[in-house]
Amino acid sequence: AVVHRAVLRSSGREVAVKVLRPGIGDTLSVDLDFITSAARILQFLQPELKRLSLADIAADIQTSMLEEVDLRKELVNLKAFRAYVEASGVIGVTAPVPFEQYCSERVMVMEYLRGVPLTDLDAIRDITASVRGSNTSARDPEEVLINALNAWLGSVFLAESFHADVHAGNLLALPNGDVAFIDFGIVGRVAPTTWGALRDLFSSMGAKVSTADPSRPSTAIDYEAMAMSLVAIGATDDKVAASVDISAFARDLQELFSSIDDLEPSVTVVRDSAGASTAAAASLSVDEAALNRAVGNLASTGDKYGLKFPREFGLLVKQALYFDRYTRILAPGLEVGADPRINLADR
Repeated sequence: AVVHRAVLRSSGREVAVKVLRPGIGDTLSVDLDFITSAARILQFLQPELKRLSLADIAADIQTSMLEEVDLRKELVNLKAFRAYVEASGVIGVTAPVPFEQYCSERVMVMEYLRGVPLTDLDAIRDITASVRGSNTSARDPEEVLINALNAWLGSVFLAESFHADVHAGNLLALPNGDVAFIDFGIVGRVAPTTWGALRDLFSSMGAKVSTADPSRPSTAIDYEAMAMSLVAIGATDDKVAASVDISAFARDLQELFSSIDDLEPSVTVVRDSAGASTAAAASLSVDEAALNRAVGNLASTGDKYGLKFPREFGLLVKQALYFDRYTRILAPGLEVGADPRINLADR
């Protein structure tokens, strides 16, 4: 899809117009049908591959991508998120207002929002400094992040779906200090049967541990609790669940997450010269390929113990890793699991 900026003739209001490229749906259908068929053939020729659920994964990818080429479904997702924000009372967060009378399968028209990516620390500092003391919920970059994180965490359990593509381009800090969630082409839905396990998973990532300074507890991952919650999510039956060596699984998870911690955001400096003056802005970017590998490694680790995680779980973990990177950028001292301002599932 391509997005254009336009102005409504009737009101003069500035809007964003998202348009699908001609023929993209047909092209995707052909390519995805081939991939799905190839996965089924591979499973037939190599029965041991069935435990990897290749055909199921391919079918999930096909369903997800074809949903993205019907902008009417994205409109439904956007409206659902806006309804969730209004009903839940989360603060400091918004999403574009859609203009439904102009929307169709191939065209979507919505409010145009000006903002900066959530990785642009300097710009967000300037925004929060300019609105500090006014009627805003974000006084600094840390509170901007907390507002976005609370809205996303709440949507996992309270909304019809959660935003499943929260890369920096889809989370914008607005001039008033709010965060705008945009682009609802990819969403995930959590089955009620896994809510309890997900709450346990979030809780395991927020365990308090003592530090050299007793007045300042830190957070760490309770890997055994994480292992047990992942077994509850990924075990196909009680026999599989009972067969998992929780201690060994916990050790593998600790090794995996240690490698994830080693992934550092990169710094990008952009210079803009005008006459005799030169301005420079620094922002930090997140390596999306590295995050994809991390999600894949987690799935492989689970497969080692006979666990099969649903597609939504992979989407959920990837978004959590995005927010981990934003925390390093905007609030490196934030203790996500211990801070009472963050609405983790167990609070």
